[in-house]
Formats: sequence, structure tokens, C-alpha cells
Amino acid sequence: MNRTIPSLLSILALSALAHGVAAAAAVKGAPAKPGTIDFSNCPRPTYPIEAQRRTQEGTVTLAMLPGADGTVLDSKVAVSSLYPRLDQAALEALSRCKIAPMRENGKPVKAWVQVQYVWTLDSPPGWAPPPGPLTKAPERLRDYLAKARLADAIADPLQRCLAFPDHPDSKAAPEVVKAYCHYKFEPSISLATVQEHLDTGTLDKLEQLFRRNLERHFSSKDFSEVIHRDLGAFDGGAQAGRIAAQWLARAPDSAFALAASGIHTVQRASDARGFDTIDNTKAENYRQMVELVGQSYVLLRRALELEPRMMPAHAAMLLGARMSSDAWVEKEIILSAQLADAGCFDVAGQVSVGLKPRWSGSHDAMREHASQLQLLSGARPLLISMKARAAEDKIDYPNSDKQYADTIALLKPYALEFPSTRVLAPLTNAMVYLPADRWETLATSLTLSRFEPVSEHATRERARILLNIGEAVWAARMLENAAKAYPGDVHLPILLGRALYETQELEQAMPFFEKALAAGQHAQFAQHRLMMISIRTKAPQAEAQTLAYVTKYPDDAYAWLDRGQLLDWLGKRAEADASFLKFRELAEKKVDLAPMKAALDKYLQGPRAADPTR
Repeated sequence: MNRTIPSLLSILALSALAHGVAAAAAVKGAPAKPGTIDFSNCPRPTYPIEAQRRTQEGTVTLAMLPGADGTVLDSKVAVSSLYPRLDQAALEALSRCKIAPMRENGKPVKAWVQVQYVWTLDSPPGWAPPPGPLTKAPERLRDYLAKARLADAIADPLQRCLAFPDHPDSKAAPEVVKAYCHYKFEPSISLATVQEHLDTGTLDKLEQLFRRNLERHFSSKDFSEVIHRDLGAFDGGAQAGRIAAQWLARAPDSAFALAASGIHTVQRASDARGFDTIDNTKAENYRQMVELVGQSYVLLRRALELEPRMMPAHAAMLLGARMSSDAWVEKEIILSAQLADAGCFDVAGQVSVGLKPRWSGSHDAMREHASQLQLLSGARPLLISMKARAAEDKIDYPNSDKQYADTIALLKPYALEFPSTRVLAPLTNAMVYLPADRWETLATSLTLSRFEPVSEHATRERARILLNIGEAVWAARMLENAAKAYPGDVHLPILLGRALYETQELEQAMPFFEKALAAGQHAQFAQHRLMMISIRTKAPQAEAQTLAYVTKYPDDAYAWLDRGQLLDWLGKRAEADASFLKFRELAEKKVDLAPMKAALDKYLQGPRAADPTR
């Protein structure tokens, strides 16, 4: 029997003009298309006044779960309009509407549907909103930046990566980029999932999850490298160790449980060893490392006896053999891994690291290894990135303009052929520190963010560029994610405070400026913004804050002007005039303040009690 099931991604785009436009009615007597909204039982979303004032427009995609009668059971923002006010207004209003559910064999079924809501302003004839900041970008980058901004709002990491545009100069094949997106973001088995199965006693189901992903590693139709991320969750941390030990105790003959414990143990060995050479490693650390590597061998060899295709176990043994300088084990594992899967990306990476000069190899040997792997890159496109490994290893820690320029010249061709984070991260870093075109730097940094959405230093610098070109909303979203990932970063609060301030989210900006001030980071800027927030929100402490600021920073002419306007609004004319006089004295010494001085003269000639918040 043939069945027609509508796609879960069926989308109905609705136009929400400031004065409202009715949605098209469904054909009488026919079931409504999934995602169709019935506005007869709910009001249309109201355009937020603040969003209208700022001429904010955009399209928000909502994920909605309607019941059989159309009542919305659950809803969330799938793709942001880039404006939280518009997202929330659409979400709250449409969640109260009836929405046509999915149907199977003519009957409603419980399934998510997506609904787009388009916010557009009904403007007077001939009026156009001011050009956005991206219109100032070089023409060759404009479309890329606009598409990157939209893709960056997608919540799902894999879909975000797949939707992200390629760099305009990219030479990477689409299948290569797609494979890398899946490698980085395809959903993997988390420690929480493992713990859940251990708690519920469903070890068979846990085994099936790992078995399925291992089989995918050897599938020609459904290939995936995700098994490496599944078992890579068992790092050297205490939580991973506790869960691995619990799993192994419950399933001592599980190749996956053995591999998990072995990988955790070898990661502990790596942590004990550190990044120094053998000569510089402390004796106690070296002893711990050797002991832990030995323990990992026992676990990993047993895992490979039970499942010779356990590629994460091969990769982990290579790491252990390299750290303990065990050349015989290294050769043995390379041979067995190649017999199991000659094109395994993670094993190839471990072999490449072992060929570095610091491990008694050479860059020529790394290049030869990469050249051999290219024969397999048709089926395993990630192997193309191995061509850059020797170049990556040549990059030290540049600290001069020439070294930064050399880094850019060396890495850029590789980044365009295969946009790996191993190449993009040092390339972006060099472009940030070398006085370079900010638009080109932003484009490269965004390409890095496609595969590494949040990285402490890169995200800060990317957001700084966005703030400087006027993309505060975009910068704020990036910085909020970074602040969650790196709560101890002392540099993030001032940037996030600035981004929220520039998007008029004044109350939300305050705690970040306060945090920056307490940490002594950009103290003057933070205190000035706190003063301005108190003025603009007409806070009771505004007068005291302006006095404290100009007392501490008496040479800030703008602050005297701000204080004067506040005092004028409060009716304290004499004190206001004193502040204006101080501003004039400072303005006489600075040519760039002449326009502000003229503006003050004009202000003083008009009504004197103007609201300083306007």
C-alpha cells in the first residue's frame, strides 16, 4: 500500500507587516498543510515597539509540536531572526494558535513541524532602512558574510555547519566539507547516555549503540567516524574514569567497555606526561605515565582481541606507544590498524604525529605518509587534510610581524583546500595579530567558527571585529555562548557588556560591566558604561555615579558633557553649567571635540531641560 507522508520540514512563510496581512485560507474541505496556522482562534503576533523603533526585521523559524486537535503542546526557536525580541514575540503568540498537525494515512500524528514567521515593517513609499554594516564589506565578501550571519543563528551544530557558506576563495570540494561537518558535529554517545544505561541496567542497548556506530565506520553507504567521538568522551577526567570503571565492572567482556577504560587510562597517562620532552619531564610524572600506559595496554589489547576492528583502541595504543617511546608496539599497532582499516582518519592522525621531528621523524616522512593516504581520499575525504600536517608542525609561536606573515603565507593555501581547525586556528591567530584587512580576517575567523563555534581567544577577537563594524547583535550571541563555555575568562565580560549595551539591552549589560570592573579589566571603560546606563535608565544613583567617574577620570571631556546634561535635566542649572564649562576647557585642547562643542552651544540656546536619555 502506498503512503504519502508530508515532510517534517514543510514550511509556511507568513508575512507580518506592521499593520498585519491575513494568511491565505486553506482549501475548503481539504486538510490544512502541516504548519498552517489558524488565526481565527488567536491574535497575530504584535510587532514589538522597540523592534519597530530600531527598524528590526527578520525571519524566525519555530519548531512546534501540535496535538491532534492543533493545540501546540511544545514550541521552541529553531532558527533565530537575529533579534531576540522578534523571536520571543513570535514564539509566545503562535504557541497560542491552532496549527495543522502532520498526517499519516489521513490521520493526525504527533510530530514536530516547522513554521516560519517573517517580520517586515510596512514603510512609507520611498523610505528605506539605513544600510546594514555588512554593506560596507568588500563586494566579494558581502554575500558570504550575510549568509554566515544567518547560518550562525542555527541552534543545531551539525545543521549550522552544513548551512554555513564556503569562503569565497575556497577550493574545497563540497563532499569534503560535508564530511568534516559530520566528523565534528554528528551526534555522538555522551557520558550521560552511558550513565543512564548503567543506571537502568540496559547494558544490551548500550552495547547496541556502540556496535551500530562501529559498523558505520566500515559501511560504504552510511559511513561515519563518530565511534571515535563516542569513545573519545572517556577522557582523563574523574567523571569519565568513574563511568568507565562502572561499565567495565558490569560488562567485563565488552570490547567497548574495555576500550573505554583503556582510552581513559591512556589519556590519564598523557595528562601525567604533559607536553614537555622526555628530558624535561619530571621523574615522578614519567613514572606515572609509564605505569598508566602499561595498564592501558592490557585493557586495549583485550578490546582488540574481542573486536579487531576497534579503531579507537588502535589510535589510543599508538598514543601510548609514542609517549613511552615503545617503537615495537608502535609498529605492531600500525600494522594491525592498517589491516583493519587503512583509511581510518584518527589512526592516520596518530601515525602522522609519530612522524614529527620531535618524535625522531621528519617533515619529509610526514609528507610521504600524507601522499600515500591521498590514494584513499576518494572514499575517505578527510584524509586530504593530512597534506597540511607537516606545515602545521612548522608553525611555532610567532611573535613578530614577519613570523605572522610567514604563517599566513604557509597556511592559507591549505585552509582553502581543506578548512580544518588545525590550520584555521593558527591562521586566524596570525591574521588577528598582523595588521591586516579586518574584513578578510573576519571571513577567515568565521570559517574557523563554522567548525569550532566557540574557542576562547578566536571568539573574543571575532566578536571584537563584529562590534567595531557595528554588528552588535551578532557579536552578543557569540559572546554569550563563549561566556557559558569559558566562565573564568576575564576578557569576555567587558566585550559582552559592550555588545549588550550597543543593542540597548542596558540592564542585561550591567552585571558584565560590574564583573569587568571588579576584575580590573578595562576599568575606565566599564565604569563609564555603568555611568551611562544609570543616566539612560534614570537611575537614582546616576548623579553620584557621574560625580565618581569625573572625579576619577577628570580628563574625559565626554563625561563632563554627559554629567552636565544629567544635572540640567534634574534642574540643577548651576552645577550643570560648571560641568559644561569643564567640557569647554577640555574641548579647546582637542580639535576632534569641536563638533561636540558646537552641539553644546546649540543645546544651550534651546530648551534647557532636555531628557538626557533621548
